[in-house]
Amino acid sequence: MSRVFDRHPWARWTLPGAAAAGLVAGGLLLPSTASADGLAPRSAEQLLTDVQQAHVAGLYGHVTETADLGLPSLPASMTGTDTSLTSLITGSHSARVWTSGTDKSRVAIEAQGQETDVVRNGTTVWQWSSAKKTVSRTLLPAHSTTTPSTASALTPQQAAQRILAAVGPSTTVTTAANDVVANHPSYELVLTPKDASSRIASVKIAIDGKTKVPLRVQVFSTTMSGPAVSIGFDRVDFTVPSASVFDFTPPAGSTVTTKDLTTATGKKPTGTAPSTSQKPTIVGTGWTQIATGHIDLAAMEKQQASAGASGTSITKLLGLLSTVRGSYGTAHVLDGTLMSMVITTDGRYAVGAVAPDKLLAALPAK
Repeated sequence: MSRVFDRHPWARWTLPGAAAAGLVAGGLLLPSTASADGLAPRSAEQLLTDVQQAHVAGLYGHVTETADLGLPSLPASMTGTDTSLTSLITGSHSARVWTSGTDKSRVAIEAQGQETDVVRNGTTVWQWSSAKKTVSRTLLPAHSTTTPSTASALTPQQAAQRILAAVGPSTTVTTAANDVVANHPSYELVLTPKDASSRIASVKIAIDGKTKVPLRVQVFSTTMSGPAVSIGFDRVDFTVPSASVFDFTPPAGSTVTTKDLTTATGKKPTGTAPSTSQKPTIVGTGWTQIATGHIDLAAMEKQQASAGASGTSITKLLGLLSTVRGSYGTAHVLDGTLMSMVITTDGRYAVGAVAPDKLLAALPAK
């Protein structure tokens, strides 16, 4: 049986037979037959309040995340199967998610027989990579509400909360026609930047008609017709998962490291490498704000080499970008679907959800 788990890591977290049968009986694995026509009218203001007040004791679901950010294609030597959390910025990925209360959650990201799991059970957070055979354990302070991982961004709820937290006077909030997501009749909330120079055309959030929990988030670009980023449930069940789902035992043969945050003082540890960048300066507001600053590229390259990092060097990555020249000097340009970035050969940079020409104009002086 252990060999089965080695070849198919997802088998460790398969729901018990009775629970799986319940999902099938509930229609979660069958074609959608629900209709959004029966939802009572809700205004945009009411939906904003609904999402802020929404609460469910627990859920289990399957999420699909797709992203087309206009990033340059990596050479074959830089690619390979990857289920790490940083790989979610491009392509399509699926994951299973479980939540129970405020301090129990699990995200399992799968691809081609590999898996990355992030499990929070109370004040302990586990992260497991089947590809690297590594397990990291983080001990959190009591009553901590933050899971030290970007995995939570893969859930529609977390994505919606982060976006809605930034809604302000620069945003027009409306509604669109109701939809059906994961067989759940849902409202559609639409956020549109008032400044047309933003690369972000709109954000659509599908909200479950019954629980008012976000079921799907789609971010649209001004440069393409379909969503540049979409995070949504394919199926979801609002029942509390078994407590055993949040139990984790490091697989045999894995390397385990521990980080204890319960005694953290906030002071910078001795021996830590010096920062290679300054705190960014924010230019503008709302959807078109730009972050500018300076990065010491030479120090970054040296630091990476001395640490024996196996990733691609910053020089090689910048070499994949187009190059422009002007009064600002020579700059590398990433012209993305939602975000753009420019960085000069001397390390001055600007990044924001606008076209590259606006970033070049905002670059710090030499």
